[in-house]
Amino acid sequence: MLPLNEWYNFIHKNENYYLWLAFENEQPVGVVMVEIEDDFIGSIALVLNRLSAIKDMVGQ
Repeated sequence: MLPLNEWYNFIHKNENYYLWLAFENEQPVGVVMVEIEDDFIGSIALVLNRLSAIKDMVGQ
């Protein structure tokens, strides 16, 4: 991945790239990224904080 500042600027300026962040108790727990390419073909990326999900499953 690009350095964070370059990555943010790339997404911010690219009209075919969408990003959603998920927070729980003000902590980031996931991100969804969608990139639309030619002919409306795209890529989807899901990134989750597994540690947060495991703690929720065991009730901690």
